[in-house]
Amino acid sequence: PGREMVVVTRNHDFHPPDCSIFHSLEEALDSNRQQAEVIGIGGTSLYQQLLPIADRLYLTQIHANFDGDTFFPDFDQSQWYEAAREDYPASGNRTFEYSFLRLERRQMNPNSTVPI
Repeated sequence: PGREMVVVTRNHDFHPPDCSIFHSLEEALDSNRQQAEVIGIGGTSLYQQLLPIADRLYLTQIHANFDGDTFFPDFDQSQWYEAAREDYPASGNRTFEYSFLRLERRQMNPNSTVPI
């Protein structure tokens, strides 16, 4: 509630209610520069475009292996540190253990070559 919903789509016929529609990530970001935080929620192509410019990642890590054809893109984990983690056991109607992670991009100190 209270958040603006922005959709980036290649489909020019897609017009969901109560959403702002853009046909490129650049248009969507330009239109939302005033926002304190812009969150991308997929799919793979959008994640691939956002990873190089993101400062923070919110990831749900399910502790199981699955067959599938779509995955979160590989990324250089050395560029990120774990700022927060919540672990949840499998229990009740939860079949798998999982973790919520907040990763922050390592920043470079202008006077150093060592990430902080």
